[in-house]
Amino acid sequence: MENNPNINPTIVNQPDEEVSISIKDLIFMVLNNWYWFVISVAACLFIAAIVYKTQPKVYQEQATILVRDNSKNHGGSSQSMDAIFNQMGMNFNDGMSIENEMYIIKSSPLMMNVVDRLGLTVSCSRNTLFHKETYYRNSPLELNVFNRSVDSNEVAVAMEVTPKNKESYSYRIVRIGATTMKGEVKEGAYNQIVRINDNLSFSIDRTQCFTESHTGMTFDMSFTPRYNVAKGILGRLNVVRADKMASILNLSINDVNQWRAKDILDTLIAVYNEDVINDKNKVAQKTERFIDERIALISGELQNVDSQVEQLYKTSRITDLASASGALLETGTRYNEEVVRLETELTLVNYIKEYITNPENSDDLIPANVGVSDAGVQSMIATYNKQMLSYQKLKTTAGANNPTLRNTENELSATRVAIIESINNLVTSTNVKLNNARNQEAKAQRQITDMPTQTKAVTEVGRQQKIKEQLYLYLLNKREENALTLAITVANAKVVESASLISVSPRLMMYALVSLVLGLALPFVVIFCANFFNSKVRSRIDVERGLNVPILGEIPSKPEHRAGDEIQVTATGNDRVTEAFRILHANLSYFMSDNRDKVIQFVSTMPGEGKSYVALNMALSLAFLGKKVCLVDLDLRKRTISKEIDRYNKVGVLHYLLGKEENVDAVITRSEASENLHYIVCEKVPPNATQILLGDKLSEFVAYLREHYDYILFDSAPAQVVADSGIINRLSDLTAYVMRMGVAEKASLPFVQELQDKQKFKNMAIILTDVPILKKRYGGYGYGYGYGYGGYEYAEETSKSRRRSKRKK
Repeated sequence: MENNPNINPTIVNQPDEEVSISIKDLIFMVLNNWYWFVISVAACLFIAAIVYKTQPKVYQEQATILVRDNSKNHGGSSQSMDAIFNQMGMNFNDGMSIENEMYIIKSSPLMMNVVDRLGLTVSCSRNTLFHKETYYRNSPLELNVFNRSVDSNEVAVAMEVTPKNKESYSYRIVRIGATTMKGEVKEGAYNQIVRINDNLSFSIDRTQCFTESHTGMTFDMSFTPRYNVAKGILGRLNVVRADKMASILNLSINDVNQWRAKDILDTLIAVYNEDVINDKNKVAQKTERFIDERIALISGELQNVDSQVEQLYKTSRITDLASASGALLETGTRYNEEVVRLETELTLVNYIKEYITNPENSDDLIPANVGVSDAGVQSMIATYNKQMLSYQKLKTTAGANNPTLRNTENELSATRVAIIESINNLVTSTNVKLNNARNQEAKAQRQITDMPTQTKAVTEVGRQQKIKEQLYLYLLNKREENALTLAITVANAKVVESASLISVSPRLMMYALVSLVLGLALPFVVIFCANFFNSKVRSRIDVERGLNVPILGEIPSKPEHRAGDEIQVTATGNDRVTEAFRILHANLSYFMSDNRDKVIQFVSTMPGEGKSYVALNMALSLAFLGKKVCLVDLDLRKRTISKEIDRYNKVGVLHYLLGKEENVDAVITRSEASENLHYIVCEKVPPNATQILLGDKLSEFVAYLREHYDYILFDSAPAQVVADSGIINRLSDLTAYVMRMGVAEKASLPFVQELQDKQKFKNMAIILTDVPILKKRYGGYGYGYGYGYGGYEYAEETSKSRRRSKRKK
């Protein structure tokens, strides 16, 4: 009979698709296993909390400094000479490169100086419940190491120290140098030197931070050579340029102790400034000696040149080497201006004299800063004005006969007389200067007319004189600059932002975030991998994607409290398994619509997929519905149903097929579960099962059953193991191919599809068993179904036999 799969949506064929895990599958996997995600997240958070507590806190100190760059010349008269000396390899400027300063800041000598100042060669720490606590300023104990060997470098020493009381402590040497030791526990007294060997000794002292609570605690104390300490700090120090266009450096260092990190940065900046100042002073001192030597040498050369110029001036009477006429004209003009100035000054002096000698002005102040060039006169006028102001104030308050007022009047009179005398002298001297200036002016005019023309002889000497003079003046200028630099040398680094603290690690939010991500990712990855690499058929979708075979029905998993029972269907039950078999019975009408279709053969790919279980419960379900059913165990090699329902029956299907019994009714047994259910067992395992099934007796046997029953159910052997199922299938009307979720291999689907394509099994339909209802179950199952077809022998699983024996009892 041809099946009609389009009658019921349950059995609609699906096209071939690639077997894969869809997004929907992943979502359901996550939802069905939500508790694993909760457990994983909780476990990861717990582990992260422990790891967070065990990690020491690391702090980062940051500071910003401005490095003064003096490499650029900012102009001046000596800039050209600086360029000349630079070309000669002689640079008097203390210029620098920012990149070079970055390397200097990270140099070992500077850091070793920092280590010495802060005493970082000695460390003290203690293991707490979760992490190690490092002491710095608050160390309760102080370690002093003495090394008598002057030929060797500093030796590293590590020990464990436990204070016993206020007077003594116990210690154990852990390491000397690179050698790890298993030293014995010894005792020592505070402030006393303990000898380790001929060269090394140490002492332990209590500090102000020591309290009674430290008694009994074990402290890890060590002495490390300062070079090693400096290298370790430099590995944690970072110096970067804030901007390529600016000479600003950002300094940062990581440390488990925040106070130590701050002190290291502050001390490093101070040490760097001191080092730069020392270098600048050394350079300035060397520069000073060089400049003094060069000035002495050039001064002698300049004197020789000046003597030559002087001799040429005498012989040639040339007043200017460049242009005698211009110089003489300039000289004449200068004397003319001098005459005008002196005449003006003489006029102003006479004006002051007239003002002072005028009786009307005897009580007034004398005008100051009116052009009188003589400083003495100006000073005397200023003194007179000051006395006059005091006199005027005193006059308003004192009487006419006041002695102080009289003395002030006498002083004013004496000062006025002195001023008048000084002005008379000034007038006389000014007249003398005026006459001399007029004479010089006349002489210059005569020299202009009588100027010599021979200047060629002094040109070369004048050129040398200019060169020597310029070099001499440059060196004098540099000597003054160098002296000023030596006197006011300032630090090279200016602190822009002082050291500031931030916490680097461990970061609580980072640990929480990572643990949350791991807690969610681990179960997902495990579930995904378990299903991605799982070769088992997990759901109906896998079957529909891999096969073009209709699905007859789905049987859910057994209830957990009845997982060991093979009989699940009851007459009045409304559980999910019973209802599933009723639905399966209802679907039979779409595959067996002809009244002559009565034989249903149950087959599977491999053992353990539940075909005997489905056949037995299907027979019970049909019987409870009033159908007359005969269940025949034709799995002649294993006899699963026979063992389940009637293990000790000695008469069965083999008696009829082998001709030992001619009457079919003689091998039929009525079931106690329902009067409508009859069954025929396989009483033993025959050695020639295939030959028996190929005989004509099987056809006669089936023909008789068709006349007396509504349904005949055959339980046959697995299709991929032996050929028995294919032999029996010639007499079947419907082939119920049983596939168990989680047991059936995806690799077997092409084999099932080949059976369908080549019509090796008639009217084939799929029955899915152990289908999860409330949640999906992945992975293996705990059911064993072992065939042993070598020599037609069967090895029954021990655990299954035990369960069934218990139920029989």
